[in-house]
Amino acid sequence: MTRNLVLFLFLIFLFACSKPDATLRSFYFPSEHKIYVYTANDSVGAEYWEVIPTDDGLLFNVYNGLFQLSQKSTEVYYDNGVNLEKLILGSEETEIVSGFTFPFEKLDSSEVLFYHIKWQVPEENKTTTYELLRNRRFVGMSSYKVLDDSKNCASFKLDERIISDQDGTIEMKTSGIEYYAENIGLVYRRRQVTESLLLEQKLIDILSPEEFKALRRE
Repeated sequence: MTRNLVLFLFLIFLFACSKPDATLRSFYFPSEHKIYVYTANDSVGAEYWEVIPTDDGLLFNVYNGLFQLSQKSTEVYYDNGVNLEKLILGSEETEIVSGFTFPFEKLDSSEVLFYHIKWQVPEENKTTTYELLRNRRFVGMSSYKVLDDSKNCASFKLDERIISDQDGTIEMKTSGIEYYAENIGLVYRRRQVTESLLLEQKLIDILSPEEFKALRRE
């Protein structure tokens, strides 16, 4: 009987070691009220992402370098991942065609997470309609240095199309990559717009609500 018990425990151990961890939930933003500070390589400067937990997901308030609110969004957790439910850019609410934002399970690199939003920008003589179509593919795990510490990250490949009806139909394509660090969330995003134009966004700090309030008073 003892021999059979040892064999049974060994098989359990072998199965546990060989079974891959299939969850990515811990790589998305934690359900904690924090402010993520991102810097970019363009003239936009710093961005402050205030993350507020709700009963079924997260609320995001995005501020520019002058602490002006530029974006608000509501995301909801489902069994298979995170879905964007509401997005306001400036004062304009967007139409969400497909809001799948982040998967909770590791997917094959051939599987595409499709994200599609539309919004309108009032101008002097007319209103211009914009569309963002984003294909995101999980491409594996990577190591990335975050806040002076190497972190295990989930990596996603991005392919984007931005379409506007200004002066006819104008379309711009970008490609890039995102890193989401375990127990942190998004830490790096890169988009190649043209051969000479590369846009990067990098996490440089995480603040408490009290620290953010003090910073805004300075």
